[in-house]
Amino acid sequence: MRKQISILFLLKLLKIPVNLVLLSLTARYFGVSIEKDIWLLAFATITTLDLAIWGPINETFRTKFVFLKEKENDEYAIRKTQSLLFYFICFSVLGIVLIVLFNAFFARVIAPDYNVAQLEILQKMLIYVAPALLFNQLMQIGISILNAYEIFFVAEISSFCSNILNIALLILFVNQFGIYALVISYYISTLLLIFFILFYFYRKKYRSLNIAGTLNLMDSKCFFFLLFHFFCPIFLDKSIHY
Repeated sequence: MRKQISILFLLKLLKIPVNLVLLSLTARYFGVSIEKDIWLLAFATITTLDLAIWGPINETFRTKFVFLKEKENDEYAIRKTQSLLFYFICFSVLGIVLIVLFNAFFARVIAPDYNVAQLEILQKMLIYVAPALLFNQLMQIGISILNAYEIFFVAEISSFCSNILNIALLILFVNQFGIYALVISYYISTLLLIFFILFYFYRKKYRSLNIAGTLNLMDSKCFFFLLFHFFCPIFLDKSIHY
């Protein structure tokens, strides 16, 4: 455990200069530009939607997973998670389809002051970043499962490698793709992180986490049940104030 803590601490220290280099390169290549603002706006929109839809479940998932694992066994907890993942994928894909089909509407809502040319760029950027709804959620659940098994270094190591890869991809693609180099580097680094997580699952034989396996959609209700109890006091508090 002490060795793992030391590795995690070292990785967090190393990530600081790497992140600074990434920010410096982003500022150097794009500076203060409408393209950079559109990238930040589109990515922030997708991130906000992701937090609004799945954030509460992500906050409580690890607690419930550990409880199910200790109460029953690993297979039982994984089976419940399999059902939840099915919902994640279905609703995330639905969200992506809606953003792609109604990109003009979303663009006008989040940037009503943009002119026609700027709105066209924003619409295109929303289409490109929409799949992040799915990839980010798969990454979050994978990391939560690893953390439930007290495995923290996989996410940190893969995140560090992803940041290094981000820098390399940004330098490699910026002249050819411009601001879209940020989109390319994001997806490649995110998929790399998901690959690391899946590889570790396979290596440790957590192979029962399989969407194509036997699926009972009612298995996921326990996660939503905990969510209701988690937020019920907050809603009551809000109602009292209003």
